[in-house]
Amino acid sequence: VSQVLLNLCTNALQAMSAEGGKLSVRAEAVDLQGDQGFNGSERVTGRYLKLIVADTGGGIPPDQIDKIFEPFFTRRREEGGSGMGLAIVHGIVRGYGGRIEVNSHVGRGTVFEVFWPAVSD
Repeated sequence: VSQVLLNLCTNALQAMSAEGGKLSVRAEAVDLQGDQGFNGSERVTGRYLKLIVADTGGGIPPDQIDKIFEPFFTRRREEGGSGMGLAIVHGIVRGYGGRIEVNSHVGRGTVFEVFWPAVSD
């Protein structure tokens, strides 16, 4: 979990480095019902912990959004980016049975929502 949070926050800070901006992190319990689900995928029901990491950076262009979780894809190669951060995040989240969603608007920022299955007592 700490690696996921570290990578998402690092990406957000890098996205805002030129002009500055606002980074927000929060968590909340959510209960997904049958009429809800994840973008472009199967419907999932149950309780989740949703971790939200949002920034006011430059956003991700629509033609690149589908590539961001691929290993070695980076928009910052000149700045030393390896393209592994979001691939690692994706692997960790999926390995724990979770999901990750991203919404981004060029010029307005990006929001990552990580859904971790809730564990009952």
